[in-house]
Amino acid sequence: MAQFHIQLPPEYMQKLGRDMADVRDAQDNTRVELPLYPEFVHHLMKNMPTPVEELHHAATGMAGEAGEVLDLSKKVWVYGRELDAEKFIEELGDVRFYYQAMLNFFGVTDEMVQAQNVIKLRKRYASGHFTNEQANARADKPALGEKRDKAAPAPERRYMGQRHEQRESAVVGRWFASRVERPDASNLWNAVRRIGDKFEEYEGTPSHDEQTIVHLCIQLNERSANNV
Repeated sequence: MAQFHIQLPPEYMQKLGRDMADVRDAQDNTRVELPLYPEFVHHLMKNMPTPVEELHHAATGMAGEAGEVLDLSKKVWVYGRELDAEKFIEELGDVRFYYQAMLNFFGVTDEMVQAQNVIKLRKRYASGHFTNEQANARADKPALGEKRDKAAPAPERRYMGQRHEQRESAVVGRWFASRVERPDASNLWNAVRRIGDKFEEYEGTPSHDEQTIVHLCIQLNERSANNV
């Protein structure tokens, strides 16, 4: 189990308690327009044109803020700076904001996510404690060959020469296509063309990411290489 714990200054812990009480009082006070946290986040998230862009906004926001936490840790570890607990908590709050946006997107609660995590990890760590053996055995994961539901129909194969629905890949396509005007566009074009050559002979079942690449290749193949 985790063996270390940072003891925060008592005055800072008291401030955290007061701030939390103030927010709860404001949420309970009908005269103050401070909604509960899920709705609070909902109002502050920027409206995006499509669901996939909204999901991507929340996901990249959460990853970006987690990177801020990592950078703070790096400065303590590598540069020997004093641990700034207040800044850590501020950045954790930003991670929590985008995490809540993800919960809102899927219409679930934090308790639901916690329950799924507990169910998974109780299977992985049957003893109730961490061990390297259990971590490596990953008892919660199906054995190789058992991952695909035998009753489920085989997914449809898609090839480079076949058009398929644009779905969310069109959003990525717009971003990707906009880059072909860059000075290094010739290198980009050659890279995409090599990807396209690979998928022309693709014999497996592409993942969603691979299908996105295929779609991008179809889009960019419609452009003339002379135009980029």
